[in-house]
Amino acid sequence: MTALKLFIIICILVSCNDNSQQKNPGESATKSQASKPDTFKVNETFKISLGRGSGFRGLNVVEINDKANVMLYRRSSVRKTAQVKFDKNNIKQISRFLSKGGKIQVDDKKNLHVTVNLFWEESTLKITKESLREIIHLLNQLDLINLKETYSNPKVMDGSQWILRLTQGEKDKAIYFNNNFPVQIKTFAEKLDKILNNNGLKTLKWTAVPYENSGKHDDALWMSISPRKNQKPKPKISSP
Repeated sequence: MTALKLFIIICILVSCNDNSQQKNPGESATKSQASKPDTFKVNETFKISLGRGSGFRGLNVVEINDKANVMLYRRSSVRKTAQVKFDKNNIKQISRFLSKGGKIQVDDKKNLHVTVNLFWEESTLKITKESLREIIHLLNQLDLINLKETYSNPKVMDGSQWILRLTQGEKDKAIYFNNNFPVQIKTFAEKLDKILNNNGLKTLKWTAVPYENSGKHDDALWMSISPRKNQKPKPKISSP
């Protein structure tokens, strides 16, 4: 009888110990969600910049802010030219344009003008708040903020380069993709393009970027990864 009582007491103690260590599934899920808050919130100031292209030819850039404003830059598919006034005493500058096929003209006041190609164009787009929330949800769903800072394929020379920069509050992360594109960034880029198309991207009017600003639109992106690359890739074609 004593042995039976002892056995029962041991069983009760073991059962109580198991119950005390058992986790509440709801509580566990709540803690998991709390430990991984949304990276971006639609009601806070932020900026999302995605550049796609190459270090040699420059990046097509999409910049989105918390006001649902989108700034776009792309390499023009149509040849555009402009006349730029130059210092006629700057022989080095003149020679550079002549070597690239630039055309020189002199006006009545003997001012020197060079015809240059304008490679870049820009436009703006206003997206809906719903679309903005969709982009933020996509960022969080793909957990892009936790990607590594650099993805590179050393076996490929030149090729394609992308840069994603995410800023909000004190958060500022730039991710460099050099011929190595994880599924997360490809998914984000593909869905972002669809969202922009649904907001009228294909019907936008584009304006040529003035020569003095040509090729400067992606400088901030290259600078954001400069500690990893030392300097912006050269040369980046911007004249004729």
